[in-house]
Amino acid sequence: MEKIVQKGTTGVQTEQQKQISKNLKALFPNYLNSLDLIAADGTSLTLHEDGTGSFLESIEKCRAGIRTTRTGHPCHNQQSLMACRKRQ
Repeated sequence: MEKIVQKGTTGVQTEQQKQISKNLKALFPNYLNSLDLIAADGTSLTLHEDGTGSFLESIEKCRAGIRTTRTGHPCHNQQSLMACRKRQ
């Protein structure tokens, strides 16, 4: 694997950085799925190659709740996505 060297942060990616990002994006679903995560309610948290899946759905639900309320939403208590764990 090619050594990654961070150059200054200009907000614009070099071609090399774009290629590395593309490669990492392709690897991420397999990595996430290998963690065998489950939500507090027992739902498996997975991600498909196209970026869809129960992991994304859980993140979107949490983000929607944070936008609508800062208290009392499942993302702010023990039933949250943050309470996910590795399947035993």
